[in-house]
Amino acid sequence: MKFLIAVAFPIIIAIGFQLAIWSAAKQYPVHNEGGILITGASSGIGKHAAEYLAEKGYMVFAGVRSEKKADILKSEVKTGNIVPVVLDVTIPETIMSTKAKIQNVLAEKGNLPLIALVNNAGVSRSKKDNIVDRTRDIFEVNVFGVLS
Repeated sequence: MKFLIAVAFPIIIAIGFQLAIWSAAKQYPVHNEGGILITGASSGIGKHAAEYLAEKGYMVFAGVRSEKKADILKSEVKTGNIVPVVLDVTIPETIMSTKAKIQNVLAEKGNLPLIALVNNAGVSRSKKDNIVDRTRDIFEVNVFGVLS
């Protein structure tokens, strides 16, 4: 009886716990095609991620803050799988126009799904003179922009 309590019971509990975890875990499909939106994709990590994912065959929507940066990105990219979109995460109108553009392009490509969002846009400093205004600018992009 002591053997049952000391050895078998913990093993049975451990096996039951593992089965509960496995059955409760939600399985997510791995997509090998679809659209990916990357904010802050005009330079740095965002740009490199956009190029890498486009080379892997994904349709990448590269969020940049101005038409000028969109034109620069178009001239620099080596693949047709990157679509620059003017997107300032602090301006609701650009968010809505980006959404519409993504829906249209994915529909044209055979109703591909949007499979990922990479919230890469961020700032570390502001040109405002006042500390409150600088902090507000940083929070608008780095916190509230992600929530938008």
